[in-house]
Amino acid sequence: LFAAISQLSYLITVNLSTSAAIKATDAGITTGVGFTPYNNALLIFMLPHSIITISIVTALLPTLSKFAHENQPDLIHDQLMRAMRLVGIVTVPSAIAFLAFGPLITRTLFFGISKADGDYLGYVLCAFALGLIPMSVNLIALRGLNAYENVKLQVLSNLVMNLIAAAVSIVAALSLPHKWVTVGLAGALSISYYFGAWTTIRLLKRFAIKIKIGEVVGFYLKLALMSLVISLPIFFIQSSLPGGNTLRLIEVLGVYGVGYLLLAKFAKVEEVHNLLDVVMRKSK
Repeated sequence: LFAAISQLSYLITVNLSTSAAIKATDAGITTGVGFTPYNNALLIFMLPHSIITISIVTALLPTLSKFAHENQPDLIHDQLMRAMRLVGIVTVPSAIAFLAFGPLITRTLFFGISKADGDYLGYVLCAFALGLIPMSVNLIALRGLNAYENVKLQVLSNLVMNLIAAAVSIVAALSLPHKWVTVGLAGALSISYYFGAWTTIRLLKRFAIKIKIGEVVGFYLKLALMSLVISLPIFFIQSSLPGGNTLRLIEVLGVYGVGYLLLAKFAKVEEVHNLLDVVMRKSK
């Protein structure tokens, strides 16, 4: 049922994006629109989540299950919060990077397409970027339900999330110009993840796991602020950097990544500080 709900929502997205592409073509618009840019941008968007979040939650589940068996919800809370903070040090700067440098990323990765198509693909990635953080938070929170082997509440959370996604997608398809429907559909998915994360965190309370939204939001806002401080100056000068798309992307991400890590260490973000200490010890 969980999978069926997700697939039905995805089917709505496929149909709306394809319909928008047909209407855009009839109107003489041939740049970017349709399901292909949606799917290609989704693959890039999923990369940090797939590498970092999936790895951490996979390793986390046995410990959560042990604590659930021993009826220790406080320890489950602590493990979930630790995972959210650890994941956040990657997903937050990644989301800001997608938002600030989306067109540059897509022009580089999809170098065989026109600049206009590459830029449009980047705008879709920018819309997806807004949902990277809550998507990972939601998956981590779902592992709390997994630990108690509760599938029904996971289905309920997924239902709420996908109903929101479908509703906002339909509104976007009806209200936006045909050219921008695909970007709107990406934004609809992003919005739905916020509702999904909120719902799952609320459902955890049934097992006495009380995650306060402020515990997550405050830390993530701190990471986002640091990411913006580093990314904004680079955003405004990226077009004047030497080299083509590939070299510029390397320059941008290199400066952005190093700057973020240094600022996070200066701000005494414990997870980043510990990570850098490990790297420094291994390099000696």
